[in-house]
Amino acid sequence: MKLKFVKRILHKALTLLRERRYKSVKHLFFPCKSSDKLVVIFSAFGAPNTPPRYNYLNALRTARVNKLYVLDQLGFQERVGVYNLGLNGDFFQIDEVCELVKKVMAQCGAKKLCCAGSSKGGTSAVFFGLKLGADLIVSGAPQYRVGSYLSSRKLSPILEKIMGDASEDSAAKLNAFFENAVREQKGSKSTVFLHYSPKEHTFAEHIQYLIEDLRAIGVNLIEDNDYDYVEHGDVAKYFPEIIRAQVDSFISSK
Repeated sequence: MKLKFVKRILHKALTLLRERRYKSVKHLFFPCKSSDKLVVIFSAFGAPNTPPRYNYLNALRTARVNKLYVLDQLGFQERVGVYNLGLNGDFFQIDEVCELVKKVMAQCGAKKLCCAGSSKGGTSAVFFGLKLGADLIVSGAPQYRVGSYLSSRKLSPILEKIMGDASEDSAAKLNAFFENAVREQKGSKSTVFLHYSPKEHTFAEHIQYLIEDLRAIGVNLIEDNDYDYVEHGDVAKYFPEIIRAQVDSFISSK
């Protein structure tokens, strides 16, 4: 408990010192002069009643690469994530995130791009990674049929924030939005490293359909699925080590 408290204090202090805002996109940027690569890390949903947080700061703390952490906080009083899309059916933040990534790449002279994240952050990593033509996408247990996922009573306020209402039609439109975003990238040269447990509900409800569409567009798909955890939250037990290993491999690649 004490360690968790210390980590929260350090996270807050680091955020206050380094956080910047590009239009509506809050972010942290850690430059590395010796690197010509950029890793963009997207955030997952936080614990209930806590503000959004940057993820995997500690896991990648010593990684010798340019790092851009993107926060997702546009929802209610900037305390709820919206998959970095936008609000009320206006997906304005997509362009802002893409502009930010391109701006930072130019700033640090990056020639290669990696997008990473888990759960909601994994969804954003796939979406933005394909859209930006990332060399590597590292995604852990992402949602794919996002509209369906957000249709529960507990999560429907997030669907309403994104789409303007929480109707079945809006859920179906949001599902189609993400599916079309992937399918439109046919011929993509990206490598997608996809971590998941076949026994966790996200596989049956989301990931199996994502895999079908990723194979159809021709990406280099690497499935990391030799796990048997059943709780979605357990991705957090495995992904810090996974993201570090994949980023280290990305750093050493030509």
